[in-house]
Amino acid sequence: MIYSISASGIVFGYSGLYDVLLFEVKAFSEYCEDGKSPCPAQLDRLSRMYTIGATTISGCAFVVGLFLDYAGPRITVCLGSLLLAGGLLAVAFAQEISSSFYYLGFFLMSVGGPCIFNSTYSFGELFPSQSAGIIGALSTGFNSSTVVFCIFGAVIHTFDVSLKSVFIAYTVMPVIVFISSVLLFPDQPFESSSKDDGDRARFNGELHRVWTITMTEGKYPADVEGPNGQIAGADYGRLSLDEAGLEAPLLVKGALTGELPPELSYSGETSASAPPRKKLFRRRSFRFDDGPPDIYNSAFSKQINSSVYWSMALVTAYIVLRVNYYIETLYEQLLYTARLQYPGDIDAAREAASYYTTVFNYLLPPGGLAMIPVVGFVLVEWGFAPSFLIIAILHMLFCLVNAFDRPPIQLQVVAFALYAMVRPFLFGSMAAYIGRLFGFKNFGKLYGLMRVMGSLAVSLEYPLQLLSIHTFEGRYIYVNMGFIFIGLLLFAYPVFLWKKVFYGNFLRPPLVKLQSIEE
Repeated sequence: MIYSISASGIVFGYSGLYDVLLFEVKAFSEYCEDGKSPCPAQLDRLSRMYTIGATTISGCAFVVGLFLDYAGPRITVCLGSLLLAGGLLAVAFAQEISSSFYYLGFFLMSVGGPCIFNSTYSFGELFPSQSAGIIGALSTGFNSSTVVFCIFGAVIHTFDVSLKSVFIAYTVMPVIVFISSVLLFPDQPFESSSKDDGDRARFNGELHRVWTITMTEGKYPADVEGPNGQIAGADYGRLSLDEAGLEAPLLVKGALTGELPPELSYSGETSASAPPRKKLFRRRSFRFDDGPPDIYNSAFSKQINSSVYWSMALVTAYIVLRVNYYIETLYEQLLYTARLQYPGDIDAAREAASYYTTVFNYLLPPGGLAMIPVVGFVLVEWGFAPSFLIIAILHMLFCLVNAFDRPPIQLQVVAFALYAMVRPFLFGSMAAYIGRLFGFKNFGKLYGLMRVMGSLAVSLEYPLQLLSIHTFEGRYIYVNMGFIFIGLLLFAYPVFLWKKVFYGNFLRPPLVKLQSIEE
């Protein structure tokens, strides 16, 4: 968690250093034609520096994921710590060497952070019953890492130290990360499994777990703890529909008739006599005693050829677009409201817009930290369907408040708070969803591909911005109304998870102790 907060997405805290770079360091001031800083050329290059960092984090996600799956967490974290240290030093010495080193520094930090951060996810498997909450908390910590640059700015202003000194001093963090990765990180991602390699795997994915508990009404769960803490695997051969007290719940009947959700594909050849719907499932005919069809730690091609994955990817891509569009246009949206609140006084309007933009920047990191236990609790105790229902509700409330562009401008603080809640909820749930449903064999590639889709969605920000400025004459309410409409569709996703993915279980089924079964 410390690495997640201190070394993952620190470039997103750029706004916390903005005034230092602009007024104290005067980065890129040599491009000002009249020698006066700040100037438009300087502002453009600072914006470009941040854009390089922000797009690199998502754009490199798939490549980092490929490297992580190939080389393993230990080597990936070692590489990430070296890149992070190089980025910090590049920014520290940019003013003395070349302003181009600002670009280089933000690029290196944006590659090094994901190398460290993505490698920590499998640690959740050390605590299987709390894995979803741990993964969600780690991802929420990533969103809170913006606090690092905010702290840098506060230290520079309070103690009158230079940006160079602060960045050099912070290189101690990647040094600690490097040493601990050599000593503590595994060569391969952690997996939940029994001590005896001949036994059934301790955890075969969230779908396997929910399927089994649903199928047996809790009598023979796939993952139950005995008195000595060991895991007893389910004996599917002993299960039958005729067993006393065992009704045929939702998926038992579907398993025998072939009427299962098409997103859960099989492996093996289907017979020519199979029912038409059963031919949707490729490469293996389903038998009752085989256990549930699953995509946990299966082939990458099989995992991405699943609506369980792509539905999540599309939801993630949309919300990534939504939250990033808000960050990009925040000042302009606040300025429009401030002009209505202070008619004829453009200076007061700009001051108000700037003030509340700063409030947003400093509210975001503590908001993310505060959401860590909340996200963890919801994912562990309630499950994914309630989590995405909460995301849909928070998103809708945020869109409604944000769309109200009339005074008072103070009302937008409510939108700030809602944003600070929905963003960590999304990324925490997304990472936990991939880890628990698909496993960590291909986690880097799956997570990276989803981030790349988010990056592609973010490319729509520019045309939406042009639409608001030129077509709608600086009013953002029309684009925001479009987000409200899409937000209504977002409520269908938790229903899809409830009905189609988790077999009619809205809440996550609890673990069943072995003692209760024996009784």
